[in-house]
Amino acid sequence: MEARLAQSAPPNQKPALRFIPPPLPRPRPSFFLRSLRGRLTLLIVAILAPALFFGAALIYQADRNERAAVGTKLLSTARAVATSPAVSS
Repeated sequence: MEARLAQSAPPNQKPALRFIPPPLPRPRPSFFLRSLRGRLTLLIVAILAPALFFGAALIYQADRNERAAVGTKLLSTARAVATSPAVSS
């Protein structure tokens, strides 16, 4: 691709040359837009990413709830042992 010079001037003046840059090359579409395989990959990632995120959030929340329940049960057991009368043999 070459740059071109164009002549532009009013009819009663000496023509001046102006620079016309070459056209920019068109960028190739990315892999995800070029092929069916790329589009299917993009679709699968678009479906799996939110599903994995919400699955991880559910597991994290279940773990927090389980830890809280164990802590509550442990505290109630400790209170029960502390308030029970001592057994002597």
